Amino acid sequence: MRVVIVCPDYPPRRSGLADHTHRLAHSLSRNEIEVIVVTSPPAQGSGPGPTGDAIRTAEVPGWGIKGARALLRVIQQQAPDWVIIQYVPHLYGRGGINLVMPLVWLWQRLRGNRLLLILHELYLDFPRFRRPTDEGERGATSSSLSRKAAGYSHKTPYGGFVGRAMVFLKLLVAALAQRLMLRLSLAASCAVAVSTEAWMREVGLLLGRRRMPVIHLPSPSAIDRIPVDRQRARTELGFAPEEIVLCFFGTWHVSKMSSRILDSLAMLLSEGKSARLLVIGPESEKLLAQADERLSSHILAPGYLDAERVSRALEASDLFVAPFSDGVSARRTTVMAALAHGLPVVTTEGRLTDEIFRQSDALRLVPVDDAAAFLAEVRALAENPSARRALGERGRLFYEAHFSWPVITARLLDLMKAEGPGRK
Repeated sequence: MRVVIVCPDYPPRRSGLADHTHRLAHSLSRNEIEVIVVTSPPAQGSGPGPTGDAIRTAEVPGWGIKGARALLRVIQQQAPDWVIIQYVPHLYGRGGINLVMPLVWLWQRLRGNRLLLILHELYLDFPRFRRPTDEGERGATSSSLSRKAAGYSHKTPYGGFVGRAMVFLKLLVAALAQRLMLRLSLAASCAVAVSTEAWMREVGLLLGRRRMPVIHLPSPSAIDRIPVDRQRARTELGFAPEEIVLCFFGTWHVSKMSSRILDSLAMLLSEGKSARLLVIGPESEKLLAQADERLSSHILAPGYLDAERVSRALEASDLFVAPFSDGVSARRTTVMAALAHGLPVVTTEGRLTDEIFRQSDALRLVPVDDAAAFLAEVRALAENPSARRALGERGRLFYEAHFSWPVITARLLDLMKAEGPGRK
């Protein structure tokens, strides 16, 4: 079988989707699938790509008309059995709007190519005509698409009513356009994989009476666990043996409740515990900037780390804190990385939380609007090393059984083989 994967992000670009696409391509390749990735040119200053990468890539100059021609040439030359589209709307167009690519997908469908749409995000929620006032409201989109990607900023050139009106209109246009983009992309597809169960219901409503396979396809960790001497890893990071190390990992986004993370650290310190917060990610300074001087001295924010150093940092930590305003879901690859490393997780249950998490005892889940319960879980685990070890081990086994790359790849291959050539 030959597969073309289309994704604007691919290493050496740095993003969760770049890492996901890289791992997906290699996982398929290990199953005797010939894979070609169509992507954007490397960003300026992004550094070299993966060494010894056996996956072939083809670059297109953009994702408008010019890029569409190049993409069509690649697909025609490769004559793939499947074209897999990694779908995150803001990656394909400025301000999260691009109607060219969905029309390209439709054209390919008319030419007989089979398209598999992997939905990592859907679209922006319709905006409210007022400035967000708290983390829960700012993060309440049906996807994790940042409002910044859609051109949102509190710093508008006009103040008051005019500024809010401009932001409202811009977000309204993006929300409408992204719904049209998704409808067109679904119309072009032969099968759909959705990273979050809650979105499967929305996709079903959009499909109406049309019969098409729609599967739940969680996003596994892109960070391989590398066995290390845990005490040595802690020493290298400057952690004392008695310190409780809370860990947050990922790119910054308003759906990640920063106050809950900082409050967890502040609570432990106020109760006389020796504690640190490790913040891993390219925008870690944003969380650091929100902390007062007292808290800042207990925060380590090394910024972006490569996969090997992320693994070492996770091994050196004691507790993973992941408060999401929309709830934990199977698309949160940073939580997947923590589970894969046997790191106990405290997170939130919200409207996007998958049922498999609600039914599991592999992580501590608290209602998204219950800050006190979140802090109580952090306190309880900080005071009980044996409970942390037991929870971490349950999390690791839970990940291996349901979310690891072999499990997810097998699910994807079953879909492609069942809906392969010969099916209409």
